Amino acid sequence: MFKKIFSDIKFRTFLILILIAAIFLYCTFTWAIEFSAFSVGIAKYLISLALLLIVDKFVFKEINTMEILKNNGIAYAIFFLANAVLVGVCIATS
Repeated sequence: MFKKIFSDIKFRTFLILILIAAIFLYCTFTWAIEFSAFSVGIAKYLISLALLLIVDKFVFKEINTMEILKNNGIAYAIFFLANAVLVGVCIATS
């Protein structure tokens, strides 16, 4: 099961982004604590996107989300709006 997860290129990309966010968190908490709220917000956003990917992969197995987003412009707009709201909430509550 884990081999299937880690072989997915999207999941590896999210792992790299979460690693970069962790490095930024460490740097801002170590040297520039006054800028840490933004890096905490970005880290929360990346963690929520990774969780969304996991839910999409395991809960909605029979639904091909990428195919739906490619073929339906309204679904893509709603998905983009949901991501924009998620970014706003994660950064505003940091």
